[in-house]
Amino acid sequence: MPDELPLDPESPLWRVTAYRLALEPIDAAEADTRGIVTDPRFRESAEQLISAVGSISATIAEGYARRSPLDRARYYEYGYGSANEARSWYYGARRLLAPKVIQERANRLTSICRLLTRMIQNERNGDDNWNSPRRDQRPDSSPPPPHPRDPPPPDPSAPG
Repeated sequence: MPDELPLDPESPLWRVTAYRLALEPIDAAEADTRGIVTDPRFRESAEQLISAVGSISATIAEGYARRSPLDRARYYEYGYGSANEARSWYYGARRLLAPKVIQERANRLTSICRLLTRMIQNERNGDDNWNSPRRDQRPDSSPPPPHPRDPPPPDPSAPG
């Protein structure tokens, strides 16, 4: 299997910054845990870290494909939880990895959490289109046209 996954940069998912950022920690976690997995005391922690990090981008991708804003928000929440879990596992490895590595990973995961927080809020507020203007920036819209079976509105010039 090639090192580079042939991701489609034209895919709408590729425009999701949180998704792109969440792909990077996968390789980092694998590299970070190479030395840890050789010690049986830390093998399970290393596996949990790799699993949590891999789950972030996977749940963002799965959520992005959902039609319902509430479904998308739910999957983004799963990704948020996985990012927090990964931060916890990195914290647990703080004595096994260089402080600079821990700080870099924590910063990346915190950025992902911030982006996911905003994405969750947008989905819950009905801002379900990634490029739609915020609610407070939308122009007032006119009422929808009447349904063909609705009775006509009263004529204001008719005697009454």
